[in-house]
Amino acid sequence: SCGGMQALTASADPRTTTAVVLNSGYYRTPPARPPGPLPEYRRWSELHAPTAIFTGGPKDVAYRIALDSYEDGVAAKLPMFLASLPTAAHSGAYVAPDRDWSRAVLAWLDWQLKGDRKARAQFVGARCGLCTNSAWQDVARHALR
Repeated sequence: SCGGMQALTASADPRTTTAVVLNSGYYRTPPARPPGPLPEYRRWSELHAPTAIFTGGPKDVAYRIALDSYEDGVAAKLPMFLASLPTAAHSGAYVAPDRDWSRAVLAWLDWQLKGDRKARAQFVGARCGLCTNSAWQDVARHALR
């Protein structure tokens, strides 16, 4: 989850073509006692790559951070995707990966890194795959092509 902050920070690099943030995001106000060392924050306006944020739903300790990060990214006019999978909670991607979670992340990477049109359909279009899958909640997207 802390790696999501590093992913956002690294995505300011012009060589970055996409970022995936899992159970994480930038704190709007960093905590007085963070869970560990925090990366240097980049202004949202410094980021450029299409970014997907996946979170575990309301029981995920990073849920609010993820939603805030999506809103901040949209405000900065970044191409963004957000979805939460409540059954995964905060550790759904790590301890025993959830198949729906893994498929969504892989589809994002297949689309962004390989140009896979079938994978793209999971995120774009009136009836996108994650948009119509009842397991996924909070599905939102902005400026994806």
